[in-house]
This record gives sequence, C-alpha cells and structure tokens, in this order.
Amino acid sequence: MQPDNIAAIVLAAGFCRRMGSFKPLLDLDGRPVIYYAVESLRKAEIKLIHVIIGHNGDTLLPVLEELKVHAVVNEKYAEGMFSSVLAGMDSLESGVKAFFILPADMPLIRPETISSLIRASGQHPGKIVVPSYRGRKGHPPLIPVEKADYIREYRGDNGLSGALWSLKGQTAFIPVEDENTVFDFDTADRYEELKERWQRMKAAAPTGE
Repeated sequence: MQPDNIAAIVLAAGFCRRMGSFKPLLDLDGRPVIYYAVESLRKAEIKLIHVIIGHNGDTLLPVLEELKVHAVVNEKYAEGMFSSVLAGMDSLESGVKAFFILPADMPLIRPETISSLIRASGQHPGKIVVPSYRGRKGHPPLIPVEKADYIREYRGDNGLSGALWSLKGQTAFIPVEDENTVFDFDTADRYEELKERWQRMKAAAPTGE
C-alpha cells in the first residue's frame, strides 16, 4: 500500500474538559499543537489529511486553512469522539484504501513510525495495523476502508476502541520504538511533559532537520 491512497483523520473536535484549555491550539515551541500532528503525517507522505472540528471550530479553522488541510465539521461533536470518527470516515475521498485515525492530543508520533505502519500493512493485507510500544497498543491505527461499514454499525461500548477491540482477530500489532504512540496530554502536567518530550526530540534530531 502506498501513501497516495491512504488518508488520515485527525480528531480535534472535543471539549478538552480535563485540560481546561483547547488542546489543538496550545503553544508548542511557537506553533499550535495541531501543526505537529499534521507535520508528522506529511513527512510520512500522507497528503489526504482531514481534521475533524466541532468545539472551538471557528477558532481552529483559520489555522487549518493555513496548514492547507481539509476541515470537516462534526455537527454532533457533543456526542463524543466516536461521532468525529464517523464524520471523518464519511468525508473520505473515493479511491482511499485505508485511513489512519489520530487524536490531535498525540502530536509527536514520529513520521518513521507512520511509514513503518504503512509498510506493515502490505505484509498484513486486509488487516487493521496498530502500533505496539512495549506491549501497549497505541495510535494511530491504520484501518482498511472495507472495515469502515463495520465501525459505522458498531453499537457496543467504548466507541472506536470497542469497535477495534471486537476486530482484534483481524488486527496486526506492530512493535515500534516510539513512546509517543502511547502518550497523550489531557492535564496541565501532561502538557508540560509534552513540551519536554518535544525538546528531547529536537535535541536528538540529526543536524539539518
């Protein structure tokens, strides 16, 4: 599978109640957090990027226009994250063969991790591909588009997580050495940790990046 026929759905419509601030627009080294999620996908050559907006959508939209990504309004965002997943799947272009789902509060996943999941999908045709960091399943899952109808019709508990768990027999868990696949930030302390992680990543990056 090639990046050209893979899309990404970035979830940025929630209320961010635990954080108390709108996470996609928080500052990270002079840029909004949403920038880093989009940039990681782009560096992995994902061109079809759909950002799902709802709460504070009017504030986020100008940033997305500057980033030149497709904003998708989820009118049902108050119903929770799963409603944004459904809105994202409904927005996919014809010809898309698989899609990533990435919460906006997980912005530091490495581009090479995303690329490794794409390569792994070729070795596991028809399967959902999920990164696994030291035994913990992480984000973003790469989902074949033929699984979308099942996810749409899922009525069990825990939304997307529940739907994917019910498909675990059709899932390939791919070991990765990327701790950010299992790191999100939803409190002030975790936001401070996010900033520390980014500084470590910058310091470790090869010269010229």
